[in-house]
Amino acid sequence: MRAWGLLRVAFFVTIAVIFYIHIQMNTYALAYKGKLNQHRIEALSEENSLVENEILRIQSSDNIGRKLLAKDKNYQFAGRGHVMEAEERPGTFISPLMTLAFSPGAGQAR
Repeated sequence: MRAWGLLRVAFFVTIAVIFYIHIQMNTYALAYKGKLNQHRIEALSEENSLVENEILRIQSSDNIGRKLLAKDKNYQFAGRGHVMEAEERPGTFISPLMTLAFSPGAGQAR
């Protein structure tokens, strides 16, 4: 009967050890998957930042202005030749001197 008791204890210890090893294997497998997911998240985050910067660059006023100037040569940036100064008429409430900007060729500086 003693052998039978010893065999039962050995059987339960073996089952417990196998269960413990199984849990440890699952723990390492989940840690490995978590590490892979972390690398994927970091890569996607970096790619997201690059795409966001590219979108902001494309939408920038400088880029839009360059595209307009390259597409249609009739557009020009306002320069001194396109600004006209007008004095206030006596008796109005507008400031003594105002500056009006016109499209190219509409006015010349005084």
